[in-house]
Amino acid sequence: MDGVIENDMPTSKQESEAVREKIRQLENRQKILLNRKADAERKARTHRLIERGARWNRLCWKSCGNCSGSFHRMKSGLCAL
Repeated sequence: MDGVIENDMPTSKQESEAVREKIRQLENRQKILLNRKADAERKARTHRLIERGARWNRLCWKSCGNCSGSFHRMKSGLCAL
């Protein structure tokens, strides 16, 4: 009977270690998913800002007409908006 109890103890230790390992794996998986979500949000924000900048740039150049690329002419075109 003592042999059965001794055999049960390592099994329960093994089970508890297996559960701890599973918890650790799930926590790491959660970190990975949160990092992916943050990366996706950052990429979306960057894309949105680039699109807005491109639209603003297009508007500036249209308002300047045939600018030579001079900063002052572009600035005056912005002020005209």
